[in-house]
Amino acid sequence: MTEEPKKHEGGWARLASELVAFIPKNMREIIGVHVGIYLFILTPIVLLFGVFALIKLFQEPKVPEVPCWQIQKVENRVFKLNSCTGETVELPQAPDSNEVGKKK
Repeated sequence: MTEEPKKHEGGWARLASELVAFIPKNMREIIGVHVGIYLFILTPIVLLFGVFALIKLFQEPKVPEVPCWQIQKVENRVFKLNSCTGETVELPQAPDSNEVGKKK
């Protein structure tokens, strides 16, 4: 039997079939099997990673943790300041390192 070109074949399909005609039949079968295997394996992987990417995209952004408590020295007095609530607590004055070294 001779192969007759289809009359309704489009330009791109005809070009593709002519290019594939140069490849030997055994090689076409091997390529077809490999393409099928890759599609069978990669399609679920791509879909899974796409779903994970969408989930991560639509999750609430994490709020950066800011330390609320800070220790500041104002007019030689030490305060523990809570920048989140505005609470202040005066801490007892710690001895200076110079004074500690002098005591014997």
